[in-house]
Amino acid sequence: MSDPGPVSSQGSPLPRQSSPSPRSRHPWRRLAAGLVLLTLLAAVLVSIRPTLRLLHRWQASNILAQAEELIRQQRLSEAIERLGVALRLDPASPATLRTLATIYSRFDLPDAFPIWRALFLSPGHTDADRHACIDLALRLNRFDVAEPELARLLALPHPSPATHAQAADLYLRQGQIDRAIAFAERAHADAPDDPDHALRLARLRLQSASGPQQHAGADLLRPLLAPDSPVRLQALRILADETVRPSPAAHSLIEHLPAPSQAPPAEAVLNADVRLRLEPGSRPELVAALLDQLQGAAPPDQVILGAWLNRAGASRDLLDALSPSHLAAHPTLAPIHLEALARTRQWSALQEALDRPVPIDPWQRNALRALAATGLQQPDLSRESWRRALAEARDHPSSLVALGDWALRFGAPEPAIEAFDLLTRDRLTRLLGYRRLAAVHERTGDTRRLRVLMREWAAHFPDDPWPENAFCYLNALLRRDIEVSREKARSLVDRFPDRLPYRATLALLELRRDDPRAAALLFERFPIPDDLILSPQSRLVYAAVLQAIGRTEEARQRLRNLDPDPLLPEERELLHRILRNGPTAAPAP
Repeated sequence: MSDPGPVSSQGSPLPRQSSPSPRSRHPWRRLAAGLVLLTLLAAVLVSIRPTLRLLHRWQASNILAQAEELIRQQRLSEAIERLGVALRLDPASPATLRTLATIYSRFDLPDAFPIWRALFLSPGHTDADRHACIDLALRLNRFDVAEPELARLLALPHPSPATHAQAADLYLRQGQIDRAIAFAERAHADAPDDPDHALRLARLRLQSASGPQQHAGADLLRPLLAPDSPVRLQALRILADETVRPSPAAHSLIEHLPAPSQAPPAEAVLNADVRLRLEPGSRPELVAALLDQLQGAAPPDQVILGAWLNRAGASRDLLDALSPSHLAAHPTLAPIHLEALARTRQWSALQEALDRPVPIDPWQRNALRALAATGLQQPDLSRESWRRALAEARDHPSSLVALGDWALRFGAPEPAIEAFDLLTRDRLTRLLGYRRLAAVHERTGDTRRLRVLMREWAAHFPDDPWPENAFCYLNALLRRDIEVSREKARSLVDRFPDRLPYRATLALLELRRDDPRAAALLFERFPIPDDLILSPQSRLVYAAVLQAIGRTEEARQRLRNLDPDPLLPEERELLHRILRNGPTAAPAP
């Protein structure tokens, strides 16, 4: 019989007490075991993190190699995607950051700036990286980016000649020619054997309004024009540059140049450009000399000489010099021959030539067909040919640019607009497309379409102040949204007080508000560059302000030799109003 267990004093059984389990007797053991497990897990994680980091870096390195191969194949959009993946794995990789920033810089995209800044935070960046960032900023006129980066390089104990050269370029773009010359002199003094610095200094001196500087520039350029100079062609390009003043100092260099007919073709055409710019009356002699040289030249040299003759307006002479048998024997001459036919408006002959096999791109053949059809009053064929040309060029940015330039050159702005608009659809070529479209609208004088373009441009690149300023300026010309534009323009002047174009925009808006005194204050104690350096728009606005405050004669002097042809219609109206001494701030009729 089993034991009933203990009972109470009333005789009822008491509850049986179970003996404690081993776990309940030792709770600290469970806690200790948990701590040990957590410690072991933490140790494993700590030991794995460097391994994971190394693994990510290895993966990023492999992806970077894939991206570099895509770049070599010109598959840039795919390369950018791969670089983005690599940066997610290794955000601080100098090589990946540098590669991505270089691609963006190649296409003049401001997207490169944050990438460059991220690279500058890495110990793996170099001064060359900072120079590349500054070069991009200068090309985009982003002085807000260029100035602080350049200041860091100038603060080094021994700034390099490249740093001084970039400082010279910065001040030239800002219209401060004397400061630009001073920095170019330092670069040349630090590297006297580098011809690039000598060329830069010579060009700046020849651009100066100072006679002594011009003669010093000519003296520096003269030995670089010598027959044995390795930079002879670059020196000739400087003399042919429209920013170089046609001064007595520049004229003195012509006597050191051989006659164009005595120079190799590549040099002969540059030589002719120099003479044509400094001595416009010499055109007939230059055309005759290059035609003579064309007769005995080899076909590759004839292509060079023929391209110059087309540009110089001597296409009919070129056609007379190229016999049908010679053209048939040398197909490489087809491009200059077809262009000459188009320039001389020989549309039937152009159509016949295009019916024969010629070694030109398909888009170019269709563009020429479109031009010929337009000239022969065949609108349906013209539209279809332009459509085909655009379809063949659309996947090739360089072909789209060439197609648009061709169309614009021969008076067909709408196909040019279509070609350049296609460029804006791609992130990499968007800025190029906007620039080309702006040039088309400026050339055709379509201020309203230009205004719409600038609004879109500013929306796509909100960190770039240039399109926003242009949009405000066009609003001022068109008398649209004056108060809103004035606030935006005031903000730009506050952010960039040294930028004269931004001051000019705000000044024009103040004139539109009938406040010439506020407009004049924007130019007080501000150095006004020489007219050759000043943009036509800033020059025009400054003259309008001078006239509005009663300095009419000075305003007219500021507008001397200002070519009205490149101006927009509203700018030409303002120009004529100033020259007639009429009111500049009066409301539009």
